[in-house]
Amino acid sequence: MVAPARGAPRPGAVEPLPLGLQLNEAAKKVLGAAHDRTLFLTFGSGSMTDFMHNWMHHVKRLGVDNFVLAALDERTYQFCVQAGYPSAALPPATGAAAKPKAGKGEASYYRMDHELFLRMGVQKADLLGAFVRAGYDVLLSDLDVAWLSDPRPYLDPATAPDRAALMALADVVTASDAVDVSADSEAGGWLTRQEINTGVLLFRATKGAVAVIDEWRLRMVRAIEAKQWTLQNDQLFFNHAVKQRGLVPKPASGLADALAAAGRPNARELTAHPAADVRGLFQGKAELTYSRAPPHTLEAASSGGAPAARELVRFTLATFSITEFANGHTFFVQRLGEQAGLTPFMVHTTHQFADTSAYALGKRQRLREHRLWAVDPESYFADGDFLELTGSLLRPTDIADGERLYEAHDPRRHITIDARQREVLRDALALARATGRTLIMPELQCWCDRFWNRLKGCRYATDHSLPLPFRCPMDHLFFLDKWDTAKLPFREQSFLANVRTPPAVRESVVELRLEGAAAAAPRWDGSALVVEQGACFSEVAAALSARRQPSRVLRVGAQDLRMLCPWLGSARANDEFNKAASSALHHTVRFCTAESLTPPLAEAVGGGCPWGYRPPAPLPASEAAARAYATLRADANVTAFSEPRVCRREGEALAYTCS
Repeated sequence: MVAPARGAPRPGAVEPLPLGLQLNEAAKKVLGAAHDRTLFLTFGSGSMTDFMHNWMHHVKRLGVDNFVLAALDERTYQFCVQAGYPSAALPPATGAAAKPKAGKGEASYYRMDHELFLRMGVQKADLLGAFVRAGYDVLLSDLDVAWLSDPRPYLDPATAPDRAALMALADVVTASDAVDVSADSEAGGWLTRQEINTGVLLFRATKGAVAVIDEWRLRMVRAIEAKQWTLQNDQLFFNHAVKQRGLVPKPASGLADALAAAGRPNARELTAHPAADVRGLFQGKAELTYSRAPPHTLEAASSGGAPAARELVRFTLATFSITEFANGHTFFVQRLGEQAGLTPFMVHTTHQFADTSAYALGKRQRLREHRLWAVDPESYFADGDFLELTGSLLRPTDIADGERLYEAHDPRRHITIDARQREVLRDALALARATGRTLIMPELQCWCDRFWNRLKGCRYATDHSLPLPFRCPMDHLFFLDKWDTAKLPFREQSFLANVRTPPAVRESVVELRLEGAAAAAPRWDGSALVVEQGACFSEVAAALSARRQPSRVLRVGAQDLRMLCPWLGSARANDEFNKAASSALHHTVRFCTAESLTPPLAEAVGGGCPWGYRPPAPLPASEAAARAYATLRADANVTAFSEPRVCRREGEALAYTCS
């Protein structure tokens, strides 16, 4: 099986080979009926089945008819057979370097195993190379990518917008995790000076693309043979393969002819006088080796055969825009697409902080927040009752206190203001528990970005455009797995706007309204429950339970929570909640800055970096104390805050003890 022919052959096109892969029936059907030689390809292992469903959902939604999930283990291949997903796998005779050790990889999140991850990188190169050698233009994307719109017209030299016309000629087009908008320009080298992210790559069916794949594979095989896989991954070796010998701008001669041959009417004009936004085309300084025969078949062949035909070629390379092919920071944090008034073609859920060895919680939550997670069952949206907060979590005085104490570049401003957010979330979770509801997370604000390295101006050092404060993802502020273990259910802030949430939930709303402290017992005013200021959470719960027509959503103003009594009905209930909230609302994050801090830290620990976040104070242990607490905090800041957490590293271990 080879790719369907379309249009004139490209310069340097491969002479297609039979695919030579193990295909399930769904893959045979899809590849046999496809009308487009652009193949959407992803790789999967047994630990990521939810993300396989999500990737397939978004690709199918685009109307793509040519897509395959390449299985990296037998469990995944059988999963695809059962699910009816088109799947391909390497034949049994594949070279040993690609094979994981027995018993590894089929159940765990394989990114946490460096050796396995690198061996799977060789498998990926072999599978990818087989499709490209068969004549397919392969648009490769990781499982944690969500496709939002069809990129194929953008990638076709005949129909691409002028800014992408030269890019569409490249043998290989790469994505980036860069956040610096200025690097995505001619002056910035069109991202070629930034690290390539292999989560989204386009390989044309050309000799140059095949040579890059084979060079990439060769470097991984050598590292495996030398057992040099610690802290190594396929992305590192891909960067070495295409950049270590240097990249230079592709000479303009011949580009107009190539565009014209592809059917572009303005080819001469575009290349003679390119606009400033026309993405550049680059080529490797050094030649790479192209072999028509796949490397893994050569490794498996007997040594007495005839040598494979080889030739030296130069590959061309271009880059995807970080606005239109968004990474996890440019989409979820900087929101460059929103600023530009466009919908990116895709988003890759990088730059997040809540994945664990058991599950990619951070990736899932980011996608849920933006209504891009299609895997949750109907019961996730239809079952249970919910609590919705309205209005800002923060009062103007909350923000003013942080701004008065600390400068804009100081993470302590963010930590101080966030302490108020956590107090409101504590009360919202308590009211949700008292009333038997699930909290719909409110919109969260951050005054400082989160990064593994030093911040500058409370942003990534290369990000000069992020406004402060900004709407931040939940994983910026919390360990998501702690919310699950604490049994504090929640839904993402976009839950009620999701089309999958049924009208029976969205339209069944009770509003909680507060009256003066001298008001009578709780009463109903139409669809509003009216209670006095200082009423306890347990009294709200009792009034809701007594109503004959229960409502699915309880809506309460975030600032009204400050004027209610945080009593759940018993000392035991408050104590159990405090234990759960202390775990869920606690987070250990270090914020290191390029600037000095004024006033200086009370204790310079961990390189002089402020630490977040302290959990809010526990709820009072008696009803009388809870009522007094409610009276006090209506007019005062109850959350005591003087200095961020002090944390010390324990010996040589990557563990910290925090006060």
